[in-house]
Amino acid sequence: MRRFLSVLTAVLIAANILGFCPANAEDLSHPYTITATMYNQDATEYGITFRSMEKYEKPQVQVLKKTVGQDVFKDPLVFDAVLDNHGSREKDNIYKAVVSGLEYDTEYVYRVGDSKRNIWSETCSFRTAPRQDINAMFTFLYITDSQNAPERFGWVLAKAFSMYPEIRFILHTGDMVENGLVEDEWKAMLHDNRKYTAYTLINSVSGNYHEDNGAELYNHFHKKLPANQSVEKGYFYSFDYGNAHFVMLDITDVDENFNLSEKQIRWLEKDLEDTNKIWKIVGLHWPLYSTGPHSNYAIDRFENLRKQLEPIFAKYNVELVLQGHDHVYSRTKSILDGQVYINKIYVERKYENGKYLSVVNQKGTTYLTGGSSGTKFYYCQVPERFDGYFEVFNGLPNSMFTVISVSEKELLVRAYIYDHENDKVILHDIFGFTNSYANLQTMAKVREEERTQGTCVGIVMVVSLAAMLIPLKKKKLKE
Repeated sequence: MRRFLSVLTAVLIAANILGFCPANAEDLSHPYTITATMYNQDATEYGITFRSMEKYEKPQVQVLKKTVGQDVFKDPLVFDAVLDNHGSREKDNIYKAVVSGLEYDTEYVYRVGDSKRNIWSETCSFRTAPRQDINAMFTFLYITDSQNAPERFGWVLAKAFSMYPEIRFILHTGDMVENGLVEDEWKAMLHDNRKYTAYTLINSVSGNYHEDNGAELYNHFHKKLPANQSVEKGYFYSFDYGNAHFVMLDITDVDENFNLSEKQIRWLEKDLEDTNKIWKIVGLHWPLYSTGPHSNYAIDRFENLRKQLEPIFAKYNVELVLQGHDHVYSRTKSILDGQVYINKIYVERKYENGKYLSVVNQKGTTYLTGGSSGTKFYYCQVPERFDGYFEVFNGLPNSMFTVISVSEKELLVRAYIYDHENDKVILHDIFGFTNSYANLQTMAKVREEERTQGTCVGIVMVVSLAAMLIPLKKKKLKE
C-alpha cells in the first residue's frame, strides 16, 4: 500500500510538472478554438480561424448551405486555409481562411480541418448578412468584459440565445479574456463555449487587457483591416450588416494625452462619410460617459477622447455608442456638443410586458455601458460634472447582456440582468430609436436605382432600334 501511494505521488508530481492533459493523441490532432467573423467591410466575405496542436498538411474550410438533417459534407465549397502564427508565443498552429461567394441572408454550416488526413472539426454554422432593403431586420447580442469567467460567460450566452435564437452575431466591446497571451484563457472562453461561439459570428473591439497582446485578438478573429495598421496592440475596423454600419474603434491607439492617433481619426471620418446606412453604431472599450469608477478617478483621461469623437459622432449622426471597461450598466440621455439635448420627441411603443419610449430622429448620441458578462463588478457613482446626464444606471453584482434589434424604422435595445444565484433573467432597461425618415431614405434609394436602371434600359432600346433602322435605311438608299 505504501509503495502504491509513493508511485501515485510520483505520478501526480510528474503530471503537475509536465502539464498533464487527459486528452489522447487523437484529440491533439483535432482543431479547436474555431471562430467566424465578418472579414471585409461590406460583409460579403467571412474570416474563419482555427487552431491545432499538430501541423496540418492540407488545412481547409468546407462550407455548405444548411439543410434539415444534414450530417455529411457532400460537394461542399472548399476554401484553403493558411498557417499564420502572427506574433503568437504559443506552440499551437493558427490557421486562417476567407470564405466568399455566399448568398445573402442564408444559413451555412462549415467544418475545418486537414483534408489530407481527413481530420475534421464538429459542424459549425453562421448566417450571412442580409441585403439593405425595406424588410432588412436582424438582432445581435452586445456583451462586454467577460475576462476571467468563461463559465459565467457560457451561462450568459445560454440565456441570451435561448431567449433570442434569432441572434445573428455577437458584438463584444473588449477584455474578452484576462490575459490575451495565455491561449488556455481563449480556449476556455471560446472553445469550451463553442456550443454558442462556433454557431454565430463574433466581432470584438480591442480592450485595455489587449494592449500588450493585441496580436492575440487578431489571431482569434480573421479580419481584413483598413489603413495599413499594426495589430500589435489592437486594431480598428468597420462592417455593414443590413441597414446598419458598425465602427469598432481601438482605444489602445492613443498618445500620452489619450488622444486617438491621427490615422485612426482620419479613417473614422472617411468611414462615416462614405456609409449610406440608416443606422450608425460605434463600439469602443473605454467609456466616454459612464457611472463606473474609471469615469470618476480618470474623468480627465477621457476628456480628450470626448473632444475628438463627439463632434464626429454628431456630424455623421451616430445614434448609439456601445462601451465597456467600467463593469457597470449606464445609459446616457442624448448628448450633443457635450450637453444633454433636451428637446427630444418620443413615441410610446408596446412590447410583450408593457410599454417603452423610443426617441424620434435623435439629435445627439446615446452612450451605453453594458455591465459585465463575467464576474467582475465595480461600484456605481455618477460623476459630479455629469449629474443629470444619465437616464438609467446601476452597479448591481450581476452579469448582464444586451439584445439589440435593428429594423429600417427602429433600433430596439433590451438590457438584461442575469441573476445566477436564482437562475433568473430580469429585464433591466428597454428603449429605442425611431427613424421617421427611414422609409423615405430607402424608397429614394430604390427609386434612384430604378431610375438608373430605367435609363439604361431606355438607352439599350434606342440603340437596338437604331441598329434595326440603319440597315433598312441603307437598303432603301441602294434601291
